Amino acid sequence: MAASARRRSRGASARSRRRAGNGTKSPRRLWFAGALAVAVTAILGAFFWMQANSSEDSARYDALSTLTTADFHSLTISPSDADVLLFGHHAGVLRSTDGGRTWAETNLRSQGQDVMGMAFVSLDGGQLVGAGHDTFYRSADGGQTWDPVTPSLPSTDIHGLAASPGDVATVYAFVVGHGLYRSRDGGESWERATQQQLPGDIHSMSAGPDGTLYLASSSSGVLRSDDSGQTFIGVAGVTGPMVTAASPSAAGVVYAGTQRELMYSADAGATWVQRELPAPGMPLVISVNPVDAMDVVVVVVGPQGAGEVYRSVDGGKTWGDTAD
Repeated sequence: MAASARRRSRGASARSRRRAGNGTKSPRRLWFAGALAVAVTAILGAFFWMQANSSEDSARYDALSTLTTADFHSLTISPSDADVLLFGHHAGVLRSTDGGRTWAETNLRSQGQDVMGMAFVSLDGGQLVGAGHDTFYRSADGGQTWDPVTPSLPSTDIHGLAASPGDVATVYAFVVGHGLYRSRDGGESWERATQQQLPGDIHSMSAGPDGTLYLASSSSGVLRSDDSGQTFIGVAGVTGPMVTAASPSAAGVVYAGTQRELMYSADAGATWVQRELPAPGMPLVISVNPVDAMDVVVVVVGPQGAGEVYRSVDGGKTWGDTAD
């Protein structure tokens, strides 16, 4: 009995020592835990620093103005005064005379007076045409007032409108379900420009000074015509464009906007360079100053649905004045 009691006592002492040992961390374990905590803190700090700096970078430019329209269709700059801008949406046209800082309504201000595209058809900035979903308008006073017209087109569901900078009386219209049409008299009469089957999801059209045409198709990318719209070829490098804007004065300079980025090309789309957006969002409408290829205005639609207006004078490298 005594021997048995001694064995139980020794076993209990050993278990007690093991429990005591398990409850005390060795210096090595303490060092490892401390190092891990420091590493985690450093990683989290770096993450939040990058997030903060990313937010600062994406919002470091001040918008000229904010548009709160339901949608964002078209934008054009007057060839006679770069401070005059016209913005088309699903309920008419807004006009700015101070470079996009403030906007005033025109007589097109009702739902359904849709302007998907606009084009100046005179170099003095007085005459222009605008068209959209079953609408076609003409202005004789630089976009201050508009009158409805009935063009000789198979339909007025028009998703692209552009005038040739070399001859502004030559106007192109992409008619949904019917293809590309051309007018040689400022939109008075029209003819079929091509027999080529074009994608149905054309969102915008623009023209360069050498007669080159650019189409933006969300499914087919950027399409280019080098023969006044008779034939088109696909241009690589831009996926899902929503808008194209060719420089009216510099052949080969063209901008393209997608749902995520702004692209710039100086060689008619052979190569592209991504430009930093001035704010998070989608660059849905773009216009290039008719006499300065580096002067570009873009409307970036952010997560809340508002369109912020920005202007760059260096081809999209920087945007307006930097915020303090």
